[in-house]
Amino acid sequence: MTDGRSSPDTTGEIRVSGLTKIYGNVRAVDELSFRVEPGRVTRS
Repeated sequence: MTDGRSSPDTTGEIRVSGLTKIYGNVRAVDELSFRVEPGRVTRS
């Protein structure tokens, strides 16, 4: 969805769409979108 609201997802994947993060007057992230499929999340 592009309006910032979430909808139920029965596939188990993680989806982010249109993420923007601003710190003061610095735009650190601009319209980031990505998808993580089940079983693909790793840790350090």
